[in-house]
Amino acid sequence: MILTDLGDSTLANAAARGFQNTEINKGQPYVGLVKININSKIDYSLPNAKEYLQTTLIHEFTHILGFSQHFFEEYYHNIIRKPDKFGISRSYLNSTKLLAVARKYYNCDTLQGVELENQGGNGTEASHWEARILLGEYMCGYSYSEEQVISEFTLAVLEDSGYYKANYYTGGLMRFGKHKGCAFLEEKCINPTTHKTKEEFENEFFDSFNPSTGPDASCSSGRQSRTYKIILGVDNLNEEYKYFEKPEWAGYEPADYCPTFMKHEDEEKKSYFSGHCSELGSGLYGSKLYHQFPTINMTSEYLMKWTGEKTSDHSFCFLSSLIESSYGQSDFLSNLVKASCYEIFCSDRSLTLKIFDDYIVCPRQGGKITVDGYKGYLLCPDYNLMCSGTVICNSIFDCIDKKSEIKDKDYTYDYEIKTTQNFNKLISESTDNYELSENGKCLQNCKHCKESNKCLKCRDNYGLKKEDNGDIKCYPLIKGYYKNPENNIYEKCIDNCDQCSDGETCDECSSGNIYINHHCVTNDDPSKMIDNCHEYDEDKNCIKCKKNYAFNETNREICYNITTQFSQYYTKDDGISYYPCSAENPNCGKCLYDKDTKGIKCLQCKEITLITKEGRFCSTKEQIKNIPLYYLINNTHAGNCSEALNNCYSCENENTCTKCEDGYTLAFNTQNSKKECISESEDSKEPGENVNSGKYLENIMLQFLYALLLFI
Repeated sequence: MILTDLGDSTLANAAARGFQNTEINKGQPYVGLVKININSKIDYSLPNAKEYLQTTLIHEFTHILGFSQHFFEEYYHNIIRKPDKFGISRSYLNSTKLLAVARKYYNCDTLQGVELENQGGNGTEASHWEARILLGEYMCGYSYSEEQVISEFTLAVLEDSGYYKANYYTGGLMRFGKHKGCAFLEEKCINPTTHKTKEEFENEFFDSFNPSTGPDASCSSGRQSRTYKIILGVDNLNEEYKYFEKPEWAGYEPADYCPTFMKHEDEEKKSYFSGHCSELGSGLYGSKLYHQFPTINMTSEYLMKWTGEKTSDHSFCFLSSLIESSYGQSDFLSNLVKASCYEIFCSDRSLTLKIFDDYIVCPRQGGKITVDGYKGYLLCPDYNLMCSGTVICNSIFDCIDKKSEIKDKDYTYDYEIKTTQNFNKLISESTDNYELSENGKCLQNCKHCKESNKCLKCRDNYGLKKEDNGDIKCYPLIKGYYKNPENNIYEKCIDNCDQCSDGETCDECSSGNIYINHHCVTNDDPSKMIDNCHEYDEDKNCIKCKKNYAFNETNREICYNITTQFSQYYTKDDGISYYPCSAENPNCGKCLYDKDTKGIKCLQCKEITLITKEGRFCSTKEQIKNIPLYYLINNTHAGNCSEALNNCYSCENENTCTKCEDGYTLAFNTQNSKKECISESEDSKEPGENVNSGKYLENIMLQFLYALLLFI
């Protein structure tokens, strides 16, 4: 592997350099050379640049193994060339296993060969799959980071060489054009006369585009990535590639300009695989909200918080307008379709999506469903589209790691793929979103369940509760139970308790009971009951009030409302009792108890906060006016004259001293325009005005002042 100059557009290339010459393995490559373009456009500073380079190298190594025009012609002898029905010269591979794979994949028994790329010139043409029919396959000739799939097509070609045995582990990850019939391979992707695509091709191509509203979000055909409808402007476009009313409009060039779902260039400049739903993904790519409504605070984390999205190795793309009902703009946002990433789980019978901690089971045939707690809809695909492998993998690296294999059972792919074009016409009647269990339906009042009949979520107004025998079933929500946060199951409170937050304490005992020593016991003396008392001692004396209530100092006869009566109080026993701030300092309006110093700290003064070098103190306006040493800064704060103006006894403000301490004379400083104090013995170079000098505060006055002020 070497770094070299390959021009401006080529990322890398590769070729075999040594071949076996034995009778059995004649022609099998055993040495190869990969060249990495030193001038390539890979930006190694971007997130996922390493993975992007790795996919390039996997592609090049496959060329060395034998996926190239040279091998097809010299060793396989399975490449044919012929014009298609539109007169365009094409190259096709027709090896035995490849034909079997392709006919089953496309559901086209008359297929005679799988088309190779006819664009790109020497090095690309006939050495890669045609992107128009295998978009996203890792052996296409152009980088398409929306999807990277090692498909059964490439594995079959390598097996047909006779040199290799393939492990078909992708498990149905390749979905572009799957089961679309011969028309998908032979006909135009969009009718150039009507400018419409067939409904069965809507997952692969689109025909509507509105440049004034911005590109609509969608999902890649393999559901790996959030993508967009993107249209390019192309000058002098050949007639066979014109699909839109505007002759210069065209789609993805490697796919013969068909309008396929693509990346947004602005996002791709920030990160490779920016729209991918796996851990490769790193952006908000695919969100119509983000690009059309930039004023909305739609960071990736923020959006996922309100839509329930998550990127992970189990996540795939779905069309959704879901937005949490509590979000302030939910009415508006629930009308916008987004390309959203959700985690999925496949069983033998159903497709389940995880939205935050909730598990939503899709109808097997797919369709539009609603989700409790959210406004908008989620568009489920058909079960067979997503759950065709034993182990779900969603990226080229994930599949290699998991080594998923095709299911043994013969599944029928009779699904209709849904996209944005028919999203709005799929408003169906309310769907019971239950997963098929052993008896065909979930237990009574259960909304989502597993095949073992274990309920995951109850219907509205019901909760999961554990019975005495350990069974978990759905019951109407009643008093005396709490929701265990570890398993979301409602479990019983202590005896005679109506409301609790755990199984050991009680927030509110049943009528006729009082709370004593973590038990709700019969109240045999109602006369001793105190309103809003939560807990009593064994002598029936109240020792703790209910939430938002507390005792006033040491009085245990009344529980006061904290919010209305204790705004200028503090507590030192975690809210059981409150004491007035004014008892410590009559000028303090808000305070708290400092557990470290075991003292009271004033947070807010009633009138004036006095600022000195020693700290901050509470005072009153009258005190400030009667003591010359201080001046008002504003209606809430005061300052020290001697600290603002050195040796000043009294002042009007921080710039104007009116009387100096003994031994100092008042003078006007022309440099800073302040009236300040200078030593009487100093030979001042600046003219000044001598005014009254007087004695500084006597010690007794200082002691009196600080006795009134509270250190904060």
